[in-house]
Amino acid sequence: MRGTRAAGAGLVLVLAVACSPEPERSPGPAVGPDSTLPRLTEGLSAPRLQWGPCPSVPGGPSPDTPGLTCAELPVPLDYADPDGETIEIAVSRLSAGEDRPVLLSNPGGPGAPGLFNTLGVDGLTDGRLGEHYDLVGFDPRGVGLSAPVDCPVDDGTAAAVAGASAPTTVERDSATARSFAEACGSLDHALLSQLTTANTARDVEQLRKALGRERVSFYGNSYGTELALTYATVFPGGTGRVVLDGTSDLTVTAREAQSQGARAADARFTELATSMARRDRDWHLGSDAAAVRALYVRTAAELARTPVPFDGTAVDAAALQSARLVPALQDDAQLEPLALSLGFLAGVPGAPSERELAERLGDDGGELAAGQSLRQAVSAYYAIRCAEPGWQRDPAANRGDFERERQRWPVTRGQFSKIGPCAYWPVEPAEPRPALTSRGWSGGSNVLILQHTGDYRAPADGVRAVREALGSRAVLVSADDHRHGVLGRTACATDEAVRWLVEGVLPDADRTCPAS
Repeated sequence: MRGTRAAGAGLVLVLAVACSPEPERSPGPAVGPDSTLPRLTEGLSAPRLQWGPCPSVPGGPSPDTPGLTCAELPVPLDYADPDGETIEIAVSRLSAGEDRPVLLSNPGGPGAPGLFNTLGVDGLTDGRLGEHYDLVGFDPRGVGLSAPVDCPVDDGTAAAVAGASAPTTVERDSATARSFAEACGSLDHALLSQLTTANTARDVEQLRKALGRERVSFYGNSYGTELALTYATVFPGGTGRVVLDGTSDLTVTAREAQSQGARAADARFTELATSMARRDRDWHLGSDAAAVRALYVRTAAELARTPVPFDGTAVDAAALQSARLVPALQDDAQLEPLALSLGFLAGVPGAPSERELAERLGDDGGELAAGQSLRQAVSAYYAIRCAEPGWQRDPAANRGDFERERQRWPVTRGQFSKIGPCAYWPVEPAEPRPALTSRGWSGGSNVLILQHTGDYRAPADGVRAVREALGSRAVLVSADDHRHGVLGRTACATDEAVRWLVEGVLPDADRTCPAS
């Protein structure tokens, strides 16, 4: 119970850039759905890319990998001032030396680097995408090697505000969030104001031009689906094949979408509690789901008052939630670590001793994305998230939201309304989200949505809202699973994604895949 993965690390967005693709379904007209966002790129020429050796990144591929090259894409810092300051977007390409379509990779998060991420995404399909595409990736603005934002705070503060961190107290969370936001406020406000999803979509458009491709196709995971949908909405003429995986609800504000997770997480916990009750003879946590739930809530409340020593540290309610509950909500394989830890912390009869538990579970700390510090990951996450509208800035209202959620969903203890840095962010949001709609789209379906129905980080209600907003433009493929991200995990859905990206063939209608 020593740590959790930083917010956004490991989430993946893939964009496929096609060289004059010829899908069986038309990708649509040059002018597409209504958008509240201006393109601001029409008068900009195609940037020049000078390919050369790639940098060495910890955990990344060898710079000597055959066919792997890198370049820097110059783009305006502020697209409303195209003749002003420019920044460089780090880009990589693994090419077979043929005139093939291009697969671009960009991580989700937001805030995780994606310079070499496409190589891993290709691995999720057993190399089937790499057989068809050149593999291209980029670090989004504000991240990694692309004008990174790095707020001057210590790692303890960064960890305390990380998206995966559990709430402590309103006073402590508020003070930490304010301190983090004020530290970020010491950075260049001109940069902070331009780290928007819309501007990253504009960067993708400029990259499309630089690569000389007619259209780009997107595979987006988690936050990556927001970028994919933003690009497809603002630049429909440049959009080809789209795959959304672990879809974020772009029909509501980021704050509202985050709050949807509380209900979904609570429903998922009921399933976990039911499974633990079935093994009451082994774990002694309760004979039914209600009893297990009551034990968890009671134990968390006691830990909040009096942490329990474990393996050289003190485990409080936040540690139990971050290190045990959150992983189990996403993966059935983490049920036993949650049950054993809960039994030990609650002191139930037959629970393992501290030594036995430490030996059975080992060190389960997560890893950051290759080459990225915790501070940079969290800084980029909030710089991008807080640039969006819809965040509550009134302290009293924030406290009320937190208390209401904590009372209604006591298992997650207000996790989804935890007061964060966006409440105190030093820069006002620059642009609205695009209006997600199928109006004006006259082509055939060009969006494949992949969904694990039990994924609390992409609640089913939100996925359905996106599906309905896209109308005939989208097809939904679902599977009964709880993990965040479908590609490479559910074989049937992965095959559908590959079939669409490589062959341009979509299912005729929404379908449900058997679980893998």
